[in-house]
Amino acid sequence: MNPKPSNPRSTSWKPVLFSILVIPFAFSLLLTSWMGVPKEEYQAPKLFEQLELSEVPLKDMHTLQYGALFFCRLRLEPQAVKPFYDQLEGVETSQGKAEPPIALKLEREWWDPGETEIGTYWRYGPVTLWSPDPHPDLVYAVVREGDVK
Repeated sequence: MNPKPSNPRSTSWKPVLFSILVIPFAFSLLLTSWMGVPKEEYQAPKLFEQLELSEVPLKDMHTLQYGALFFCRLRLEPQAVKPFYDQLEGVETSQGKAEPPIALKLEREWWDPGETEIGTYWRYGPVTLWSPDPHPDLVYAVVREGDVK
């Protein structure tokens, strides 16, 4: 009796292709939906809607919506400083160094509140604003999750 020659079993190309392409793509979608994706393209009207304030002229603005928090940094035009702060009359204020959520470290070069600078805080509802006293035209703001529009 001659034993049958054994042929090695080959692996089908379909499971290999599936494991190379589909599984990593599915994991990336799962992680993206769980962690969120940063959004940085806000226009001024939407930004001021988030802050629950009326729009004023800006020199520049930077925004970041990521998961639970919305961050923005505004540089006000000189003629807009007074109208901007007039909107905050009657809002709870305090003095101090930047503290969380303003002091959170973002991996964005534009988010650089001074660690030693004294500034003014305004807090109302979900919004926290902070402006360094030497630069009243510069405003940092954070809106908490659940309250982000």
